[in-house]
Amino acid sequence: MEKTQRERRRFKRFKFEAKSIAQFDIYTIEVKLLDLSQKGALIDFGNDVSFLRMNDKMNLSFRPGNSVAILQFEGEVVHISYNLARIEFLPISALQ
Repeated sequence: MEKTQRERRRFKRFKFEAKSIAQFDIYTIEVKLLDLSQKGALIDFGNDVSFLRMNDKMNLSFRPGNSVAILQFEGEVVHISYNLARIEFLPISALQ
């Protein structure tokens, strides 16, 4: 019997909604973070993702809940569908 996509997934996704900032080389946009996993995140870009390209590098920053801390991640776009994009976090060694 073939495994479902959820069964094949190596990293569990956790619903985590937060207003976030996505920064690309030449533009910055407010987005909505929808979920997180150990490997990446699902982001809602709103009405238009026509500017997004596969493998685009970006920085994602958000404040979890009422925390004063701002979390920042660097990632790469690995999937685009309608107004959503999945990013895969880059390993720390790739950031140096």
